[in-house]
Amino acid sequence: MNVTIVDYNSGNISSVINSFKEVAKDKVNIEVTSDLNKIKSSDKVVLPGQGSFKSCVDALNSINGLVETLNEFAITNKKPLLGICVGLQMFADLGYEETETKGPVSYTHLRAHET
Repeated sequence: MNVTIVDYNSGNISSVINSFKEVAKDKVNIEVTSDLNKIKSSDKVVLPGQGSFKSCVDALNSINGLVETLNEFAITNKKPLLGICVGLQMFADLGYEETETKGPVSYTHLRAHET
């Protein structure tokens, strides 16, 4: 099983990597990347986040095609995407930290595709 931890320069990546390595005990292949093709081909994706909602959204949006790839991964392909900390908060339609900010990965859309 391939698990990709998305590195978009916002989040405590080393803590997430260490946690997965401890829990997985070499049972999964863990890759840390922002490469869109590697994310698309992964079995599961982890989206960490540290900082404010707006700064994480801005960091995601700064990598061309990343938001679309994550939405395609989770919504279209219905593959598991785990958000950690602000990574999970970004599933909200709106965030209010700093300023009102639209969420890039909408939980409403994820729920609508479950039915």
